Amino acid sequence: MLQPLFVWLGLLAVTIQVSALEGQLHARQLGFTQPLPSKDDFYKPPAGFESKRPGEVLKSRKATIIGNGAFLADSWQVLYRTNTVLDEPDVTVTSILAPRKPSSPPKIVALGIPQDSGAFDCANSYAIRVGSISNAALTSQLFAPEIDAILSRGWYLTIPDFQLSNSSFIIGQTEAHGMIDGVRALLDFKQALPKSDGYTFQFTGYSGGGHAASWAAQELPAYAPELKSQLAGVVSGGIPVSPNNTLSLVNKSFFAGVAGAGVVGFYNAYPQVRQFAKEQGLPNVTHYLEQFKASDGCLINSVIRFPFLDIFSLAKTKGSTPSVEPFKSLLISNLLGAGSGLPNPYIVGVPQYIWHSQIDDVVPPNDALAYAQDQCKNGALIKYDGFAIDGHVQTGLATIPNAVVALQDFFDGKAPAECQFNKNVLPFDLKTTSNYFGAIVAAGLQAAQSKASTLFK
Repeated sequence: MLQPLFVWLGLLAVTIQVSALEGQLHARQLGFTQPLPSKDDFYKPPAGFESKRPGEVLKSRKATIIGNGAFLADSWQVLYRTNTVLDEPDVTVTSILAPRKPSSPPKIVALGIPQDSGAFDCANSYAIRVGSISNAALTSQLFAPEIDAILSRGWYLTIPDFQLSNSSFIIGQTEAHGMIDGVRALLDFKQALPKSDGYTFQFTGYSGGGHAASWAAQELPAYAPELKSQLAGVVSGGIPVSPNNTLSLVNKSFFAGVAGAGVVGFYNAYPQVRQFAKEQGLPNVTHYLEQFKASDGCLINSVIRFPFLDIFSLAKTKGSTPSVEPFKSLLISNLLGAGSGLPNPYIVGVPQYIWHSQIDDVVPPNDALAYAQDQCKNGALIKYDGFAIDGHVQTGLATIPNAVVALQDFFDGKAPAECQFNKNVLPFDLKTTSNYFGAIVAAGLQAAQSKASTLFK
């Protein structure tokens, strides 16, 4: 029974490696190759960075970012100060894109592109840069149509490496700080935005990026109160609300590598998890850690290398690992919104658009629905769409137009009068997308969906 599946996995691995090699060869032929983040001094903090304020720009450079370019005036990358989940000073990079025809007053979108890896060299700032030879480019660059669609509306973009320098995948507060300080960094970078008077901004993202966007909205009032009045809305899809439930769904499945990457995210973020791994990890745990943290240990390679892995079998506690300390407390503290049914939930005070595939094979849809319902019961304003699309990745791409339309509505002050919950929703078709965004965005989206169907069919 499993033989055809493993044959398919082998073919998929070959397809992906060929795609990656083609991209690397093309970049080398053009002389555009860029060093990995671990080999690039731009990513290293200057001495004394700890004394700088969160969001303060420490370094900057011009950078050519993926996308059609028809709607882009200029693009940069900046290194900025931020804080980890432990409130320790850190640095990370965001890619800043200025639109060719900016709206007035300025509108800013903080876009979370999913990294979904505990490897530093899989950072989005590298994956979305022209000349990247990152394995992560195969997935991150699928979001080029969203970049084009946002720029086509005249909005500024900041695309942070929200997992920060220690690649804390699925760690809520770390990702929130990265996103929020990515907005602060754009406001601090006058070369891109000389005058920000009257600006408004939004957080958006899908999957791991949706997780970062929703956590950023939740943490904003406490972490950056000066930005609170400028937040117009939050647009988040495919949100892994509960790391515990998401890990449980994908563990021992075809997408088990995602579970492994999530555990490595906790390992990177928390010293008590590193101590647990040292004390409880079986001898082969080091082998797995090295592969997940390797420079090519990005999302697709993690999935290909570790299908059906039981990540918790690598500890002496076996399958009970999520229910023992330190994991038990850390999984609870990383539950978005304090969780449905728990006291004192964190309520987002601006309109939200949340969407999810009703048959998601990676992130539990019921968690996102319960989160939205819990928010609404406590006074939030949410439009929730359950899409009749099969597949997590496919849903993320197909719904890009829906997400950008929601951003437009919130910038325009249009929000539903009360919470709405919709089922069996279908995404915009190609004609509607073309009519709304133009042929360039529609063609880019069609190409991305075609590429994704090859990688994830």
